[in-house]
Amino acid sequence: LDLSGNQLYGPIREFDKIPSQLVSLYLSENNLSGPIPKTIFQLTSLVYLDVSSNNLIGSVDLSSFWRLRNLVVLHLSNNKLRVMDKKGNKPLSKYLAGPTEFGLASCNITWFPRSLMHIRLISYLDLSSNKISGAVPPQVWETWSSSLWYLNISHNMITNIQAASGVFPFTREFDTLDLSSNRLGGQIPMLKSSATYLDYSNNRFSSVLPNFGSFLRYTSYLSMSKNILHGHISSSICNSTLEELDLSYNNFSGPIPSCLLESAELVVLKLRHNRFEGMLPSNITTE
Repeated sequence: LDLSGNQLYGPIREFDKIPSQLVSLYLSENNLSGPIPKTIFQLTSLVYLDVSSNNLIGSVDLSSFWRLRNLVVLHLSNNKLRVMDKKGNKPLSKYLAGPTEFGLASCNITWFPRSLMHIRLISYLDLSSNKISGAVPPQVWETWSSSLWYLNISHNMITNIQAASGVFPFTREFDTLDLSSNRLGGQIPMLKSSATYLDYSNNRFSSVLPNFGSFLRYTSYLSMSKNILHGHISSSICNSTLEELDLSYNNFSGPIPSCLLESAELVVLKLRHNRFEGMLPSNITTE
């Protein structure tokens, strides 16, 4: 049942008769209001549930969805919900593996959901625009190292996500890693497996690996803007395939690597508010 992207409004009524064979329920991008109906938790065949981008209200315990033992995809983002994690310390061994895809952006979450740590494989996790503080549990890159390909924890108050040796040991190629708009400091962690989209902007990072360019094999977008990074830009960035690079509002110094100005792939280059020195080459590639 796909009713997404319409102009539906008002509360979602309780089901008079439970459609026991319903596998997919898409209600996203409407104007639905009120709480999530209790009868949704009786849809035991449900695999895909998406109620994101509505005006749903009320509190909901994340563990309530573990009753849906076939659930793989859960999207609650961008409502007026308050998602809690009351049973976060209780193992989920009596349930199945649990969902592998979570959309929990703008859900008024105040800490990293502990119950997720009991799920063996997660591939997609969006916790952006919440009120999460403190450190990200190391299980994120230890337990899900072979499954995770999308992680967005931007616009929170997270202070620590450092990985050993400054490199996350994910083995699967990433689509998106977004750590922007937090309170992260120290060295910027890179991805062993590379990623298409990397955003570290609006933090307190002070350094980056000297050879960080070698971790950008498949990266098209990279932003490190609005940190306190300093030093020269490593020539290793010349080995990347970047289409958009934003290093603005830092303390980088020294010359601008000529490859950035001569690259045929690079479409957007932002270097404003740094301390670069030297002459610009006369053969800057532009279209």
